[in-house]
Amino acid sequence: KLLLMLNQKFSQTKKTMLKIFLQMLQINHRLYHTTYKRNNLFKNDKIIDYISGPMGAKFQENLKQQWINFCMSNQDYGFFTLVNNNLGYLSKDLSQNLNEIKHLCNSQVPFGINFINRQDFKEKDSAEGLILQSLIFISPIDSQHMYFQWLRQRKIWWSKFSVSPGHILIKDLDGNEGDQYSNNCYLHHMNELVGATVHNANIIVKIDKQDLPIETVGLYEQNTKTGMYMESNIGRILPHVIISSVCLKYACTGILAECLDENENLIMHHNLAPFQYRIICDYSDVEDINELKDLGQYICCLLRKSLIPTLYINNNLSFSDIIKQSDKMGIPYCLILRANSLKTGFMHLRNRDTTLEEQIHISDIPKYLEKLCKK
Repeated sequence: KLLLMLNQKFSQTKKTMLKIFLQMLQINHRLYHTTYKRNNLFKNDKIIDYISGPMGAKFQENLKQQWINFCMSNQDYGFFTLVNNNLGYLSKDLSQNLNEIKHLCNSQVPFGINFINRQDFKEKDSAEGLILQSLIFISPIDSQHMYFQWLRQRKIWWSKFSVSPGHILIKDLDGNEGDQYSNNCYLHHMNELVGATVHNANIIVKIDKQDLPIETVGLYEQNTKTGMYMESNIGRILPHVIISSVCLKYACTGILAECLDENENLIMHHNLAPFQYRIICDYSDVEDINELKDLGQYICCLLRKSLIPTLYINNNLSFSDIIKQSDKMGIPYCLILRANSLKTGFMHLRNRDTTLEEQIHISDIPKYLEKLCKK
């Protein structure tokens, strides 16, 4: 099916090269998927409900954007981004895009490609969602060094979103007898790569003695007869390929599980939070409730105009219950309007992590809050 979708003008060598290229994407993702299944998905109703709801959708979108930002701002590699609807199936333009990227890079390594695909494996209990993959083509001389460097960079990147960075670990999958199911899967798909050599490791989050994989990173050595040749400072070479795979839904489940405290509050990073701020009106001792509501609406519009994700809803919950609800939703900061806010223009900014409040003036919004988000 893959070959039928190729342009008939392509030579047999190019067809074989593209077939192996797609197989490398599939093996890396399947290894990631089966390892996650074997370790049992984190079975917490709050996490599952959160992921499946509107807040979870925004959380996943934020994580995807952070992943794109990391790749595109990388100083070691120039990345190109391709979007496909189905993982592992060749789109009409994929081969053309690969040739164009090769031309733009003047056939020089290193360079990277980002793939954003939708999972299409029909396995039982398979999670739906996007697969984020990074491919880095590098010189064989530098491949081992760059592979471990990339692995460390990815671990550090995940650690910054963790409540306890020590829970983010690297687990080597090569010859790991304790992970026999994944190892068998790995060896089975190795045969499809026609002699290519693969090194694989999982980046995991460790929770309650469970290892939940959030990313798989593999190093691939292409076959000399069917690989894609490039140029380097030492001449024509067959580059090695580093492939990172992230199932967005699995990764979000692992990170959220790690962020959930004993009170079921989500202590998530502010860059991943669906809303960075929530405006709360404390109506105790307020003579004109509507004026306070209007002030809250004005501040909300001001923040949204500055592209700061802000939540402002009026409900019948008490002030303390709204604070608890915000903590469970993972909102890092609450802007609290009280009776004297109408007279003085001052409001209180509550930090979720410290529960402390600081007083700020409305005229300092949104510049102060923008700086706070960037810290």
